[in-house]
Formats: sequence, structure tokens, C-alpha cells
Amino acid sequence: MENEALNPLNGEPIINNVTANAQYFKNGDLIQLFVNCDQANYSLFANFSKIDSNFSLSEEKVLDYNNRTYRINYTLYFLNLRPDGTYQVIINATNTTSSQFTLYNDLNLTLDNTPPITATIISPSTGDNVSGIITIIANATDNVGGSGVKNVTFWDGLPGFGTLIGTDTVSPYSRSWDTTSAGDGLHNLCIRVLDFAGNYLDSAVVNVTVDNTAPITPTIDDPSTGAYLRGIVIINATATDNVGGSGVKNVTFYDGLPGIGTIIGTDNSSPYSQSWDTTTAGDGSHALYVRVYDRAGNANTSQAVDITLDNTIPNLMDISVLQNGGYFLIFGNANGTFSPISNLTYNISEFIMTTDPTGELSGLFVLDNSAQSLGDDNYILTLTIKDSVNLTNSLDIPLTVDETPPTFDEINHTPAKPEYDEDVQVTIYNASDAITGIKNITLYYSVDGGMNWTSISITANRSGIIPKFNYQTEVLYYIELFDRGTNSTPSNKRTSENFNYIVNDTRLPVLGPIQRYPLYPTQHMTVNISIAYANDTGTGIATIFLNYSVDGGKDWHLKNITENKWGIIESQPPYSTVLYQIIVIDKAGNKNASEIMDYSVQFDSSRLLIFLIVIGAVIGITTFSGRKIYTKRKLKNLQMKFLEEKEKLKTYIDFRMREIDIILNDISTIELQLDTLLKLQWISQEIDLKHDNIKRYQLVKGFLGVTQLSTEIQELKILFDNKIRDFNKIFHPLKSTIQLSPEITRFHKKLDTAIIALGSLKDTLREKYSYHIDKRKALQKIKYPIDKFDQLFAKCINTFQVKYGEFAQKIDQLLVSRQIKGIETRINDLELLFKETDEWLKNAENWSRSLPLPKDRGYKYLLKLKQEQYSSLKNDFELKIERFRAELASSIAFAQNFFKWNYENLKKRLIKLETMIYEEALRYISSEDTDIAKIDSFLEEKFTYFNSRLKDDKVKIEEFYESHREFSIQKLYKEWTAFTEELPSKLNKIRQDLGDFIQPLYKLFRIIKGTTINFYKDSLTEIEKHAKLETRSVPESTTAEPLNILFSRIVWKIKRIDNEITDWINLLPFDLETPQLVILLSEWNEIKKDVLERLNTLSKEQKIYKCEIMHEILDPLNDEIWVCSNCGAVACTEHLERWYHRKKAPECFKCGKTNTFKLKILTA
Repeated sequence: MENEALNPLNGEPIINNVTANAQYFKNGDLIQLFVNCDQANYSLFANFSKIDSNFSLSEEKVLDYNNRTYRINYTLYFLNLRPDGTYQVIINATNTTSSQFTLYNDLNLTLDNTPPITATIISPSTGDNVSGIITIIANATDNVGGSGVKNVTFWDGLPGFGTLIGTDTVSPYSRSWDTTSAGDGLHNLCIRVLDFAGNYLDSAVVNVTVDNTAPITPTIDDPSTGAYLRGIVIINATATDNVGGSGVKNVTFYDGLPGIGTIIGTDNSSPYSQSWDTTTAGDGSHALYVRVYDRAGNANTSQAVDITLDNTIPNLMDISVLQNGGYFLIFGNANGTFSPISNLTYNISEFIMTTDPTGELSGLFVLDNSAQSLGDDNYILTLTIKDSVNLTNSLDIPLTVDETPPTFDEINHTPAKPEYDEDVQVTIYNASDAITGIKNITLYYSVDGGMNWTSISITANRSGIIPKFNYQTEVLYYIELFDRGTNSTPSNKRTSENFNYIVNDTRLPVLGPIQRYPLYPTQHMTVNISIAYANDTGTGIATIFLNYSVDGGKDWHLKNITENKWGIIESQPPYSTVLYQIIVIDKAGNKNASEIMDYSVQFDSSRLLIFLIVIGAVIGITTFSGRKIYTKRKLKNLQMKFLEEKEKLKTYIDFRMREIDIILNDISTIELQLDTLLKLQWISQEIDLKHDNIKRYQLVKGFLGVTQLSTEIQELKILFDNKIRDFNKIFHPLKSTIQLSPEITRFHKKLDTAIIALGSLKDTLREKYSYHIDKRKALQKIKYPIDKFDQLFAKCINTFQVKYGEFAQKIDQLLVSRQIKGIETRINDLELLFKETDEWLKNAENWSRSLPLPKDRGYKYLLKLKQEQYSSLKNDFELKIERFRAELASSIAFAQNFFKWNYENLKKRLIKLETMIYEEALRYISSEDTDIAKIDSFLEEKFTYFNSRLKDDKVKIEEFYESHREFSIQKLYKEWTAFTEELPSKLNKIRQDLGDFIQPLYKLFRIIKGTTINFYKDSLTEIEKHAKLETRSVPESTTAEPLNILFSRIVWKIKRIDNEITDWINLLPFDLETPQLVILLSEWNEIKKDVLERLNTLSKEQKIYKCEIMHEILDPLNDEIWVCSNCGAVACTEHLERWYHRKKAPECFKCGKTNTFKLKILTA
């Protein structure tokens, strides 16, 4: 064994005040002790008697003094078998100059024969793949009380046999290993832990694979270079590791060079593919790369695949339209933005594209319809452009062809015969233009025979006003209409014919007031009759006459008063009556006469004066009395209304006074509890109001409710004053203020009481507040201060808005990537944001109940306001959260519906396969050139096609399930899987049933088809034979069987064939109506019909009958035939008896008569 340090000396022995350092080594049974001494005039001896009982003092000696180092060799047999522990060696130091000074000292030596207890490689682990320079990390410990770990050696292979990687003497133990020098392949790593006593322990082997060879260069299979892409695409790549390598770990897809570009995604399993949302990458040229990593960390990068992204719809721009009537030339630019134009289509067939931009990134297009004009109409030319990634864009170009002038129904003017003082309204009716509409309508008129025309626009109202003209003026007029035309063609015009009218004057002259003077003439007075004015705005006044009569109208006198407009009636006898009127005639001959007036000639004018005075007095008294009665009635109604409103006002005052009582009670409660309330530290220490006691005092007033009470009292006073003011405005005439004075005074006294009580509370508060503010340190801290809520509320809002904003941006991406749990977690996180605030408010509300404050006062009121504010905002936020939940539920429902649809669709396909396979088999069998031996291969194609689709469905469903596991579709997936696992057995069952069906069906088909043909030939032969016998067209020696036997035999054959066909149909596993089957049955029915008709022509008496109950042909030889004597219905014995039994009466099944069936006797 090599010399190894067992344990250095712990402590320094003192030798004659000289420090000596000592250590020892063991080599087998040999102990070597080394002692260092600073002075050379000492001799050192070692005594091993405490270790070895056989030690002799004669063996105590010092050897090999060299440079102040003393080495003592001592052999102690079976040292390795001695128990571990501490042993003492006595060191004797003697001064060589004075031997009488001999010192002894004990040296403690530790014996360690136990190997280390821990030797473990922490990293790498068994099965790891490594490459390049790695660090091997190990864990090594010695036994308790041992000599300690000296070093750890690292090995590639078993210690002593493999390759030494390196040694580490300091914990933690590790060593770098350059794997490139070891060679690719499997390697066994091991460590050896050595203690200072020479004991060692080897670790377990760790198997690792060295792989320093990069994977084979990967390739991008899809898309290919030059491709144009949009939306979400799948990138497919092929990647393999080198032979013997560690295998592909993953493939990373890059938009741009790896390490520089953007990572699209990573796929860990073959086949390697990645979904890429190209809308996040930006349109334009891109280079795609894939980088493959093996499990040892080696990588390789593919060649670039240059592609172009285009998520921008193509554009149609710079459109120009040239028009000439119904012909158009349309041109513009078609721009594919980032990918070439695939095609440009349009919807009007008359157009031809003479310049096509297809295949260009941006190009000119030209359309024209020069070959065929468009008729009058409004058109929408829709241009649709599609680029190379199938993005489309459409542009609607309105085209209008209008070469037809506007139309109208009629034109007239009102009034039809206008007066000189009337404007004339000219109206055009139903003016319209079917294509472009009416642009403007103009009315032209002339009063000089058409030499000069005046225009008026009547577009809006379809009517215009021609102003008034003088009497006998002739007015000509006509109307022009213009349609809107188009941008390229002028408006179409339509002009009406000329119309005219002549201005009339049928207005009567106007008479002014007629005056008489004197008003009451006597017998000695002449009377002056005058008219204030007489005029005629038309032609003017021609003559004015005064017409009067003094004999009751028998004889009239006419005076011309045109010049002065007044005339004289001579004095008349007293008590006579004079009739008079004024007549005015204008120049157009229109005459207007005033009403006939009269006056009586008085005898004495004084009597008339007295009478007039009396009459005036009577009229004045009557008017004054009426006004007084009206005023009283109005005041009475107002008084009634006042009484009603007064009661309402009293109720209002009582209600307000109850409010004041509540305020007084709250003031009293606060004042009684003021000491208790002021002992609370209402203002948080975080609010710095040290130098603003006024502001602090105002805040305390708010927390105690004093501010709130002051505000309520002020509001009560304002509301009450406004109410009284409005009341007095209405009932001011009744002096309502005086009548309501007691009620108003009562309210104001109560209000003053509240104001005084509040003032007293404020004074008490100010006095006690000063005392308590000085005792601030003794104040009890508020448990739930309002400002704490504000902090929580602000935190809640800010956090919600940040998280909501981030989530709102990511939810679409999370839904596309199907991270349902991530969405649910984020929604739950948003809801949890309110939890702390909710709990705080709930606790604060519970705590506030213990405050000696009235309900909804002070702190309680402020807390209630905060709760309302918080609830309002929380409701808004919860609506936003519900929107996220709705989007999540919609995505989950889509995934579940996708599974359900595929599941149901597969069931339907299986049913359709079973139906189709039988139909195809029947169609194949019924073919004339069918080779029955090839039917298996024929049907195998159908099963193969079904299985291929099933395989595609499985791949699609598996991929969908793997990417939608979080969508709660596990149950649906299990149902789908269970059904697909049962499908092979179902298909085998169909195969087996089909095999049992085909062979007998084929044989029966051929036999029956041949039987019907042979039956038809044989039957016709026999019928023709009987027919010839009846006409004697055969030799007389020829005989024929009786007709009833022939009838019976043919009927028997028909029934036999019907039974065979029925048996054939019953072989089908389900109802199967195919064209072949329908044709076969139709042919057979035609054969039966033809044969029976021919049979019935052979005899006038004997016929072939059908039982009308079951529609069966009756055998004339073996079946009894019964016929109804009333309606002729036919039945056989068997079915007629069943009918009678069911009806419980012998009545006919057709006409209902009883006892009408008679047995039909058939003769040969």
C-alpha cells in the first residue's frame, strides 16, 4: 500500500516552551511519525506503550534527524484490524546540553480503517446524452469520525482499468470532461473516493452516450420555395439524426435565421410540423428555416425556404369610366399587394376584358362593351379580384344608361280663370324618369306674345307660381324637364306644349263705411249720405250712385256721386221713413251695392237726446255688473283649489318635520357618544395633516356625521323655501302667506331647533376635539379606515385593468392554441382580484355596527357610498369577465360539436355503406354479362374505400383530440374510440351476410328470369292453339284440352312464379327497391296481364277472375268463385267467409248489401 496521510495532528504539543508540529503516516503495519522541532539541541523519543502493550522502553528512540525533522518508524502488527479511534503516543524531548530537563507530552493519533460511505455521481445521470465539454459532479463523504476525504478521482470506465478523467480534492467535487476526445458511443462513468487513511470507495457506474456528431441537415417539405401564404399555415419538415446518434430531440421552426429571426414554434415528435399564424409576421418576403437538435445538444440548420406572406386583400384602384350612350370603356389598376393576381372577374356578360392583369403583382385592366350596347337601366358592375393566396376584394361600379327623356301625365294651372289679383299656380303631375330621375323642371311664361320669356325652377314642389297681371293680360307658358343624365352623357330634355290663359276681373268693387249726417234728422233737415271710400284694385271705379226711396221702395231716385262720394237727400216730413243705399260700378262692369239702410225723420230732436242718454246709462251699468260677477267666480274657483293644495302642503310640512325629528335624534345620539367617538383615531397616520388641524378637524366632522347633518339641514331649508315660494305664486290673490303663517312658523321653529342643536354639537365637538387631539397617542386606531379602502380599491382597479388588458389581447391567441386551462386560470385570477376588497367591505360593515353612530351617518354613510361605488364598478368588470366565459364556452361547444358531428356522420356512413353494398351487389348480379366469380373483388373495392376514409377520419380525430384535450371532450373521444373499435366486427358481419345473400340470389335471379320468359312463350303457344281450334284453322283431328283445365294450369303457373318471386324478395335482409328489381317485377306483371287478357278472349262465359278482397287470381278449376249480384264484386270462398266472420253479417265488402253473393258456375 502506498504511504498515505492518515490524519494530521490536531493541536500542537508544547515541548520545553518550543512548539513542535507532528504528523504520522501508516504503511501497512508500519507507523511513521514525523515531529518538527525548531531547535537542534533537543533529542526526541517516542513511546508507543499506550498503543502497543508489548512495547519496550528500549525501543524508544529517535531516528533520522534532518533539518529539524525527526522521523520515527514503528511496526505495529495487525494495525488494520484495530478498531478505529484515537490513540496516544508519548513524546519525550531531552535537552542535549542539559540532560536533566526532560519533558513528556502526549500526541493523539487517529486510526481509520473504514472506507468512505458515499461515492455518487450526481450529474450526468444514467441514460443521458452528452456532447462537448461537460462537468461531472459527484458527492463524496467519509464515515463519521474517519480521517476525511483526501480526493475523488473521475474515470471513464472502471477505476484502475478505464481512462482517468481527473482528480478533485475539494468539495463540492467536480471535473470537466471533453467528450470529443472520448469518441461517440456508450461510456461508463465512475468515481473513486479516497480518505486520508488510504481507504477508498467506488461509485456505481453511470452509463451515458457521447454524441458529438450533428444531425443530418433537415429539410422543409411544405411550403416550397416561392410559395405565397396567408392566414394559419402548417409548416412540415423532415429531420433525422445520424446513424448511432442520440436521436432527434426537437425541431424548432424559425422565421429568419435561427438565433436572429423569430421562433415560430417547436415540435418534439415526428412527423415534425408547426402551425404558423402568418398575420403576426407582417406581409412581404420571409425566409423559413428549421433547426434540428439531437438529445446530446448537437444542432443542424436547414436551407432557407423563401416564401411571401400576403394577408392583405388585393385592391382595385384608379378606376376610370368613359361612357358614350350605352357603350362603356372602364380601366383601372389591379394591385395584388404582395402576391400576384390570380384572376379578375366581372358580372355583366356584355363586357370583354381586353387587358387582363392576371399573373401580375400590379397591372392595368381594361373592360369594354363595344360589341353590344347596354339598354336603358341602372347597372352595378361588380369587379372581383383574387390574388394567389385566394384573398378577394370586390368593387361595385354603378353604371347608368339613360337615353330616354323624362315623362309626365299632365300640366294645368289653378285657378283656371285667374283674377287680376291672383297668382297662378302651374303644376306638372307625375313627372318622372325611370333611370336617373328628374334633375330639374323649369317653368317658362311670357306676357308679350312669346317675345320674352321668364323662367322659374319648380324642381322641388313640381309646381310654380306665375305672378298676378292686369286685367285682360294673356299669359303663355310651357315646362321643360331634364333628367340627371350620367357623368359622361348629357341630360335628356322634354319640352311641353304651350298653354295660355287670360286674366279676368270679376271682383266686386270695395265699399267703405257709409255715413249719414245728421244721424237723427228732423223734418226740417236735409241728410248728407257719404261713403268713406270706394275702390277697385282691378280696373278701377267707373261710377258711384246714391239710390234712395221715400215711399217704402216703390219709387227710387238715383244720384251720381262719383266725384265727391257724397249726396244730399232733401228734408222729408216728420215720422216718414227713408230707404237708401250706395251702388259702385267698376270699369269691368262689376257692380257692388251696399245693404239698404233707412232712417226716420224725427219730430223733436231733444227727445232723441234724452233717450240716447238713458240708453247709454243702461249699457254702462250692465257692463260693470258683468265684470264684477266674473271676478267673484274666478276667486271662488281659486279658493277651492287653495283648500285642496293647502291640505297637501300640510302633509308635506309634516313629512319634513319628521325628517327634522330624525335629525334631532341623530344629533342627540352623536353628542352623547362624542367622547367615545373622539377616542378613535379617525385619520390614518399615513395622511400627513400635522400642520393642518383645520383640515383634520373637517375630516373628523365628516367621519362623525356632523358635516352630513349640516348639509341635510341646509337642503331641507332650501327645499321648503322653494315649495312655499311656488305655492304663493299660485295663490297670491288669496294672501296665502297669511293663511299659512301658523304652519310655516311651526316648521321654522322646528328647523331653528335643529340648527341650534347642531350648533351646540359643533361647539361641543370643537372643545372636546382640542382635548383629544392633544392625547393623540392614547387614541384607539380605527380598524377599517376609509383611506385603506381607497388604497384597496385603487389596487383592485389597476390590477384588473392591467390583467384584463393583457388577457383581452391574448384570449384569441390562447383559444387558437387551445390553452383552455390557461384561460380558466386567468378568468379565475380576475375574479379573485375582488376577493380582498369584498372581504374588507364585509368586515368593515360588521365592524361599523359596533360604532355608536346613528344609522347611515358619518362613517357608516361614507362606507355605504364606497360600497355603492365599488358595486357599480364591480358589476361592469363582471360583465367583462362573463364575456370571456362566453367566448370560452363557445370554443368548447365548437370542439364538442365537431366530435359529435364526426361521430354521427360515421354512423350514417356505415348505414349508407350497408345499403349501398346490397344495391351494388344486386345491380352487379342483375347485369347480363355478370361474372359471379369477380363479385368479391368488385365488392372489396367498396370496403377498401370505406376503410380508407375511416383511416383518414381516425387521423383527423386523433390530431384534433391531441390539440383539444382541454376542451372537455374525453367522454366523446371514448365513445368515438369504442365505436371505431367495433367497426371491424360490424364490417365482417356485413361481409358474412352479403356472402350468404349473393350466391342464392344470383341463382334465383337467373332461374326466375328464365321461368317468366318460358312461361310467356308456353302460354302464348297454348292460347294460340285454342284460338285456332275455335276458328277451325287447324286439322279436325287436332284436339285440345278443356278450357277450364287450361285456365287452371296457367293460373297455377302464375301463382307458382309469384311465390318464387316472393321467396326471392324475402331473401333480402331489408327492404331494397332497386331499378333492377322494379323492372323485373314490372315485366312480370306485364306478362301476367297480357296472358290473362288473351285467356279471357277465348271464351265469352268462362273468364279468369281475381278475388277483390286479397287481389289474388282464382283457379277456375279448383277455386269457387262468388259474385255479388248487386255490384259485381268477385271473391273466393276462403276470403269471403273470413270477411263475413269479421263483419258478423253476410254483407258485400264493396256495396254493403246483404245476401247478394252468388256462386259463379263456370262451363267449359
